[in-house]
Amino acid sequence: MANTVLLATIFSATLFLVTLGDSRGMGSLSGKQCNKWIETFFKMPPSEQIRKFGSYTIEDQYSIYICGNQVFHPPAIYLSRPFAMEGKAAVDFLRTKLLQTKDDLTICDIVFVLSEMNRHKAYNVARDGGLMKIINDRVDGMESDDWKRITKKMVAEINGI
Repeated sequence: MANTVLLATIFSATLFLVTLGDSRGMGSLSGKQCNKWIETFFKMPPSEQIRKFGSYTIEDQYSIYICGNQVFHPPAIYLSRPFAMEGKAAVDFLRTKLLQTKDDLTICDIVFVLSEMNRHKAYNVARDGGLMKIINDRVDGMESDDWKRITKKMVAEINGI
């Protein structure tokens, strides 16, 4: 538990410092797409955001989560748990997003949700060999040593290491 709290703190602080004012990490999302969430969803208090998050489609949850972590500041990492609780319903979608992106920040954000999913037992990510191969391939291909190091720690946590 202490490692998870430490990892979340490091992830949050690093994400905030690296992405401050930088929307390049949004993968396939544009700033315009994020503006609609900033103007609506992120105007609600965090407790209301968490309560309503699950009522959105998986696609919208992903957009909100990515925008919340890569555009909105401070990052909305608190959305990782409700997204993770979608379990199997979100796995295939996240698998596809991992296959589609080479963006370090997006890979890190997706792996963070998957690590939360595994930790909360919403889906056994470690037992999904195909997904773990995709995760490992994407992490190995990351360009930023810092993001790679942080993401590898999450992968180790998924694997129980």
